[in-house]
Amino acid sequence: MVTRASSGPAFWAGVVAAAAALAVLYAARSAAGVATPTELLADRFTALLPLSVFSALLSALEDAAKPTLNVALILGQLAAGGVGGVLFVRRVPSGPGLWLAGLVLALALWFMLGAVLMPLVDAGLFATAAVAGPGPTMTALLGAALAYGLGLTGLTAWLRDAAVAPTRGELDAAGGRGRRRVIVGLGAAIVLVGLGTIAWRVAGRVGGRAMGKIKGMPPEITPNEDFYTVSKNFADPVVDGKTWRLEIKGQVNKPYQLTYDELRALESVEQVNTLECISNEVGGDLISNAVWRGVRLRDLIARAEPQEGIRKVVFKCADGYEDSIHFSKALEPTTLLVHEMNGVPLPPEHGFPARMVIPDIYGMKNAKWVTEIRLLDTDFKGYWQQRGWSDEAVIKTMSRIDVPGPKRLERGPTPVGGVAFAGARGVEKVEVSVDGGKTWHDASVKPPLSKMAWALWTYEWLPTALGTFRAVARAIDGQGRVQEETPADPLPDGKQGYHDVVVTFVEPEQPARSS
Repeated sequence: MVTRASSGPAFWAGVVAAAAALAVLYAARSAAGVATPTELLADRFTALLPLSVFSALLSALEDAAKPTLNVALILGQLAAGGVGGVLFVRRVPSGPGLWLAGLVLALALWFMLGAVLMPLVDAGLFATAAVAGPGPTMTALLGAALAYGLGLTGLTAWLRDAAVAPTRGELDAAGGRGRRRVIVGLGAAIVLVGLGTIAWRVAGRVGGRAMGKIKGMPPEITPNEDFYTVSKNFADPVVDGKTWRLEIKGQVNKPYQLTYDELRALESVEQVNTLECISNEVGGDLISNAVWRGVRLRDLIARAEPQEGIRKVVFKCADGYEDSIHFSKALEPTTLLVHEMNGVPLPPEHGFPARMVIPDIYGMKNAKWVTEIRLLDTDFKGYWQQRGWSDEAVIKTMSRIDVPGPKRLERGPTPVGGVAFAGARGVEKVEVSVDGGKTWHDASVKPPLSKMAWALWTYEWLPTALGTFRAVARAIDGQGRVQEETPADPLPDGKQGYHDVVVTFVEPEQPARSS
């Protein structure tokens, strides 16, 4: 029996074994699209949060919200694995039965994951309702359970071998202490590397956003690598275009499937369309513009011969995400199932092989990695709608100041510029105030590349005095309605309010006189 003094190394042995189990799960996620318990728990957690708490956390953490939740869940799983390591080391006797005990632990853990965790996260008893199917999901869970149970058994045997080292002399004792240090160090390194990776990802997003504010006006077409991405997943699916199939089904007379090549062979159209995330903050960068190419959704629907009384068209995705739009919206000629973005096949992070592009509604309903289009004669609430977000999700009029950023400038002609967007309503004009909203001036608005695209605008500011000023922008949509000034949180139907920047003008530096 290992003494109480071995609790520390035993805990870290459990952490290492739990990390091995997580590695198996994420390998299955990458190879077969099996959702990890971390993702499923995160989904369940956000669904149970009160809307007021969810909104407050989203506003406070912004881009860091999802990574923070996932880090907390991963650390919780590692800590649980550590506690399991202590209990295992203390309660399981040494001898030939040790490995049998490890196998029993693995099988018991696998049974508990299937019988308790899967129903708890709405994946069904033994993953019968899992997106990837019960077979792949339970196989991945079995691999993870074996990695934990047998990995912990091997580490326990190692620790116990080290614990009896004093009877073999001082050299062996030093070796035993070294083994314990290896276990502790390895466990700590796993935690630190995991935290460092998440911190790097979050810092990269936040840093990129800050840099974007000082680089000047954005291009009309956002390069693919700069186009914003938002996903419910910690690890997005990687879909094989060769095996991908799109099903069109539901209340239709002729359900059918398409391969990727068959989809690309259909008559396609090209359109410029801006996407914006419903959680985009005032002045935020969760908005981008691209040239999309794809098939009109109404053509795909017509081929299936929809029945009478259809209310909703539902999109199911490779990551388990689901959302829907009204049937009338699905029949609009600008609603597309796209397969190209800016002249190339959709990048994986933007929904390869196919995603929806639906003008006038926020990005959450422009589903990525679409595998199924289902027609229903009933209502349907998608992933985010079940969590309190708007089902209509109509884009609000917005404007953003990209130049100048908040800074000190020499007094002189100063361009103010940015983007404005009002969905399918279009932007009629943009107004700029350089005195905090007391007076307004018309900006020059460049005609957008399409009625579904953002508009770039500029205003030439000629400051007449030194000091600090607040520049404010507002847009007027194509129906003559002024952008909402009253601030509102993103939940449930999008952020609103005027964007402003504070600029301080100083005297221009005088060139030094030569003697």
